[in-house]
Amino acid sequence: MGQNLTLLCRDECLRLLRELPQSKQARLILHTLKANVHALGLTQLARQIHAAEEAHMPPSHLPVAQWRSEIERLHPLERSWEEMLMRMAQENKKSLQLHWHGPHLDQLTSVILHLARNTIAHAQKDQLSLWVTVKQRGNSWHVQVRDDAGGMQSHKRETDMLAGRGAGLHYVQETLKAWGGTCGILSNPGQGLTVTLQFPMIDKIAA
Repeated sequence: MGQNLTLLCRDECLRLLRELPQSKQARLILHTLKANVHALGLTQLARQIHAAEEAHMPPSHLPVAQWRSEIERLHPLERSWEEMLMRMAQENKKSLQLHWHGPHLDQLTSVILHLARNTIAHAQKDQLSLWVTVKQRGNSWHVQVRDDAGGMQSHKRETDMLAGRGAGLHYVQETLKAWGGTCGILSNPGQGLTVTLQFPMIDKIAA
C-alpha cells in the first residue's frame, strides 16, 4: 500500500495534542485534531472534541492526557488512501471515488484528508469523486485536488472563499504557508472546487 496512513494520522494527532496547551491557535488545532480523529475511526473521541469546540473550552481545561491515552491505544492498522476516504464518506452516508495520479507524499496526508473531509461535509449530492494529481516541477511539488461536490454558492475573492469553507481550508492555507508554499482555489458553483498547492521539494518538512 506504500504507507501506513493510520500510523501517520495517529502521529499527527499526538503532535497536535503536544502543541495544544500552549498554542495561540488552539481553536484551529482542536478542529484539526477532530478531523484526524474522525479519519482514524475514533468516533466517540471525535464527538468529545466537538463538544469541547462547541463549549469554547480553554486549552487548560481540555482532557489532553485522556485523549492522548485513547489515541496511543489505537492499533495502527495498515490502510490505503482509498480505505481511509471511503470510511470518512460512509460515516457521512455518502460514497466517494478517489482518482490519484502521481506519487503519494507522506506530508500530504493531513492536508488531503482535510480537503476530502470538506468535500464530503459540504457536498450537495451523495455520490462524489475526488481527483488528486501530484507532479514534480523543478524543485517544487505541484498538487491539484479537485472535486465534483457542487462548489461554493457565492462568488468571492480567493481569500474569502478559503475562509468561508471553514477551519479545514484555513488549516490547509496555514500549513502551506508554514511549508513556504502557496494555496489557490477555484470554485465553479454547481460543479466543484479545485484547490492548487505548490510547495518546495525537500526531504522532510518541519511540522
